[in-house]
Amino acid sequence: FQLAALIPGKKDYARSLIHWKSEIERLGGKILFSSQPKTFSGFDHVIISTGVTPRKPKIPGVDLSHVMTYDQFLKNQTSLGKNIVIIGAGGIAVDVATSIFHRHSDLDTQYLKFFKHWNIDSNASGGLTPQQKIKPDTSVTLLQRSKKGFGQGLGKTTGWIHRLDLKRHGLQFFNDLEYQKITAQSVEVKFSNGEIKSIPADQVIICAGQEPVINLKEILMLANIPFTVIGGARLAGELDAKRAIREAFELVHLFKGKN
Repeated sequence: FQLAALIPGKKDYARSLIHWKSEIERLGGKILFSSQPKTFSGFDHVIISTGVTPRKPKIPGVDLSHVMTYDQFLKNQTSLGKNIVIIGAGGIAVDVATSIFHRHSDLDTQYLKFFKHWNIDSNASGGLTPQQKIKPDTSVTLLQRSKKGFGQGLGKTTGWIHRLDLKRHGLQFFNDLEYQKITAQSVEVKFSNGEIKSIPADQVIICAGQEPVINLKEILMLANIPFTVIGGARLAGELDAKRAIREAFELVHLFKGKN
């Protein structure tokens, strides 16, 4: 949610965190930041909800200085390159591309700018002005190994808006390929038909999935303390807050039933 709140148009995600924090404190819970438990003695059960970490694919050159994961890019508000390649084309990649094109945008707070961006004529009911392509200073290319289109996992009611907006900004998209290597100036890919293409890149952002963070699991097993793993720590697919919240809710009610 913290990362989502950094994406233009998604600032309200931060309000959810503020609400949950106040509720935990109101109900007598404690939140400890920047800390790792030294012992779990005294606890009857531990819930591991430690989430995920970005997966780093094994591509030659992935450790070069201009290559970063999506969380590094968003948290650090990294300055933009001229030619940016995003490895991955799912929901997170779409969010990252949106943050690049709308970094200093206030479309979600200034309705007149929103109207202008979407060619809405406020003087006529439902009126539209001719749509114009936008020429950004930064070129963005999304890459995907599968044959699917980009942003296929987005919601049906809003996904088309994000895809349309990115296309208007000149987003390039290539799929059905294998990554060959990353160099200081490009990302080299090989398509299924054998064609090799070198895509200019002075900045590469990795949006290629996640891996679970379950480093506490072994400690608890050795200490013979009951535990349950939920959320991304249990299944690190697409980031799915709804699933994680549901699993926590069901687990707590299971405990209530036993007591």
